[in-house]
Amino acid sequence: DNSRGRLRVAYLSSDFGAHTTGVNVAGIFGEHDRGRVHVFAYSLSPPDGSEIRGRIDAEAETARDLSQMGAPQAAVMINVDGIHVLVDFNGYTLGARTELIALRPAPITIFDQG
Repeated sequence: DNSRGRLRVAYLSSDFGAHTTGVNVAGIFGEHDRGRVHVFAYSLSPPDGSEIRGRIDAEAETARDLSQMGAPQAAVMINVDGIHVLVDFNGYTLGARTELIALRPAPITIFDQG
């Protein structure tokens, strides 16, 4: 639902858990102005039970586990969610899903961290 015209920003990573990336980015999800931004967290790995993963899932307005989806299915979900900006925290590192990014599921993709 984008009826209020909010920007839809999604963060994508296989490292939303007990990993340096998870530790480094955990605090950003709750820092967005929710009146203007709908924050999504798309995880490319299953939950690891860590406090960091729990924090990310709790602070993102929408958290989805894409770890069991193929690239086409995940790309459709991102597109259907109406994501405007997709931030990929993996880049070309271990756990990256470059085939998903290659499908261009969002109009703007930014690479950070990896």
